[in-house]
Amino acid sequence: MSVVVAAAAAAGIVLGSGVASAQTVIKTYPYTTAGARACQIDLKLAPAGYYCTTISNPTRYALAH
Repeated sequence: MSVVVAAAAAAGIVLGSGVASAQTVIKTYPYTTAGARACQIDLKLAPAGYYCTTISNPTRYALAH
């Protein structure tokens, strides 16, 4: 997982409405129960400061920091 986090962080997508509220999406998951569960599993392996959230267009779960 740390390789995925490091690679995605290097090429991360920055989202947000302003500089102070920017988030970097590390990985996305389908907007399903299984997608939410997969995000929570990856969150347990991620460094401190990461969290699961939802993103839109299309709606998906995302591991972000």
